[in-house]
Amino acid sequence: MAEQKLAVSVPEAARMLSISTGTAWESVWRGDIPSFKVGTRRLVPVSALKRWIDESSVAKRDNLGGRVEEGEAA
Repeated sequence: MAEQKLAVSVPEAARMLSISTGTAWESVWRGDIPSFKVGTRRLVPVSALKRWIDESSVAKRDNLGGRVEEGEAA
């Protein structure tokens, strides 16, 4: 059974989200993507990342009145 990570680096979170590393770092510094430090490393909890994605999707859907933009996943 493959071991699942509890937290990932910011560049790894960027790959998971298919965004640039720079965009991921900006989102972390703004507090949009939850993160924490261990020594000198900044990590993103996978559970918080999934929750952030879900909340972002719900907020976007609410802003569109329940509609999803063309090409966007619900």
